[in-house]
Amino acid sequence: MSIRNKYSSRSARTLAYLPIIESKAYGKSDWFRIAKKAIFHHAMSVILEPFTKKNEFLMRGPMNLLYNCVPFLAAYTADYPEQCLLATTRQGDSTKCPCPRCTITKDLLHDPSSKHPCAKPRTNKDSKELYWENAFWDLPRFDIHSALLADDLHQLGGVLGDHLMSFIEELIVNEHGNEALDTVTARARNLPRYRGLRHFENGILPSCLKNATYHELVDLPATLRLRFNPIAGSNVL
Repeated sequence: MSIRNKYSSRSARTLAYLPIIESKAYGKSDWFRIAKKAIFHHAMSVILEPFTKKNEFLMRGPMNLLYNCVPFLAAYTADYPEQCLLATTRQGDSTKCPCPRCTITKDLLHDPSSKHPCAKPRTNKDSKELYWENAFWDLPRFDIHSALLADDLHQLGGVLGDHLMSFIEELIVNEHGNEALDTVTARARNLPRYRGLRHFENGILPSCLKNATYHELVDLPATLRLRFNPIAGSNVL
């Protein structure tokens, strides 16, 4: 991981620059948003065009030998809005099935069971009958839906930082008042220092942890797993 994206290590190479299209006059128009998605997928189809003509490629590899390689899309890391763009699905409350990976309905998103009848994985073949043209649909072994993965930074910052921790803080205030926040902050500050465990001097709640960095969000769950004594008469912590 320490050498990824280094050009000198030949671990990654820039293939193209995708267009960024903005408009103050038409930015909120439905047709403009659809046009932006169509242009994005057209640009991606130009980049992926060589893979539509051949299934196998000769590539030079270790020991300077030629290898017969079969390309496929293993993973595509993106945040939720970009996943919906790649999968050509609608996002949020504006659609019945907001997940870009499966067809589960939004009223069942709270159910973590993958065996639910509605949690049928999306495929390029199924989506081709429902949405506008997608750059990945006609590519063999390039199933965009199964390749989508959550981005750690947005997942941690958005789900853990913005939503889960904010909900916990609001719950504490509603149940015990603002004074309880000082108690939680003091407990986090007084945790003994330990090798490999980040010490949150200012506390772990969103009101204390302003502009948290990626590494702070990564280390936060380890601190949350520590057992705090419950506030008197409560099971909140």
